[in-house]
Amino acid sequence: MRVRPERKHDAAAIRNVQYNAFNDHPYTYKDEYKIVDALRKSDSLTLSLVAEEYGAGIVGQLTISPVLINGHDEGWFYVGPVGVLPEHQRKGIGTSLIRQAVRAMYTQRANGLISHGDPKFFTKLGFRNDSRITYKNVQPEHIVLLPLGKSVPEGAVVLHTAHLTDYL
Repeated sequence: MRVRPERKHDAAAIRNVQYNAFNDHPYTYKDEYKIVDALRKSDSLTLSLVAEEYGAGIVGQLTISPVLINGHDEGWFYVGPVGVLPEHQRKGIGTSLIRQAVRAMYTQRANGLISHGDPKFFTKLGFRNDSRITYKNVQPEHIVLLPLGKSVPEGAVVLHTAHLTDYL
């Protein structure tokens, strides 16, 4: 498996991955693929990585986009959606995507990364809970962050409007 930045011709495969990764998941809106398209269309896709398996093509994809904290750009970014085709899950592909993204964002001098999801998964990758950061309608224990700079800002996170589609 190799991880690389997305290319223009990857859009259909990315839609397929994100749709199928979340289609049967009980805690999602099932339209995560629309978020990736909307971020790309608005030129707000900070980073998009794909995981390719020999003979299987693109089997995973990760998206990073900017966030505001208390209405300000603090140099923090949101990790998500991160999707892996169901038949390729639990093989370390999501972990590889996130590790590569952390390296890339550190190189770009991001101050930190925020996501929400299973804290057990994210803490294995260096993320942690921090009550200084809040996100509307998400339980605090599911908000995770990874500081890459010197400090952690305090306040409410607002994702790019691409995350706020009709289903929210």
